[in-house]
Amino acid sequence: PRMAHYPLQAPPEYQERFMEIEEPHRRVYAAMISVLDDQLKHLTEKFKEKGLWEDTLMVLSSDNGGFTHSVQSCNETFASMDPRVSNGTSCFNSEAGANNYPLRGGKYSNFEGGTRVNAFVSGGFVPEPMR
Repeated sequence: PRMAHYPLQAPPEYQERFMEIEEPHRRVYAAMISVLDDQLKHLTEKFKEKGLWEDTLMVLSSDNGGFTHSVQSCNETFASMDPRVSNGTSCFNSEAGANNYPLRGGKYSNFEGGTRVNAFVSGGFVPEPMR
């Protein structure tokens, strides 16, 4: 899945968790990552509930560093004809929102910020001493 990818969109209830982030692209991106975290938690709980976790090897990785270049404005979208019913902020015109600090560069760059990525392995299949 492309959970943390352009276009930047997240449910309003997740965006509300990050209202202290003033820059809309960063706020929506943080909300998207929070959605991903919650979905991974849900999947993990279901695997454990069904007794499948001990035989599971979950691997997550990114394909590149986050996009950090120029930021364009975001759009306010609405769920209905009633402008009081908002879907929150969506960014269809720019990917920016990531922060690769302390690495230089980002997506589309050969600097470390564009090539070094987060990854992790989890699950019951991981040998006990390596957990």
